[in-house]
Amino acid sequence: MAVIIPVYNAIQYLDECLNSIVSQTYRELEIILVDDGSTDGSEKVCDQWSAKDNRISVIHQSNSGEAAARNTGISHAHSGLIAWVDSDDTIETSYIEHLYNTKKSCRFYRNSQSAQ
Repeated sequence: MAVIIPVYNAIQYLDECLNSIVSQTYRELEIILVDDGSTDGSEKVCDQWSAKDNRISVIHQSNSGEAAARNTGISHAHSGLIAWVDSDDTIETSYIEHLYNTKKSCRFYRNSQSAQ
């Protein structure tokens, strides 16, 4: 599952947000940070996290807005399952696992998987 985090000037929240994501019980994550032209040091924090966790990739782009940052994340995701987390949010440690298990139990997911 890909977790896409648009980042814009979120330095005061970013470490706590990323700690909550890398601590997930569901471990097979592709974590995509889209730095949307931050000027407060968030861009450096993104790079530091990427250097210490190989599940994290960073895309730097000029400021284009949150929707464009989300779309950039989608275009770089390798997984067909995507979750978004805002850079000023934290999530419970079982959040992604719960999303994954819920999606897995949906009829549409089972049908789309059998067609592949």
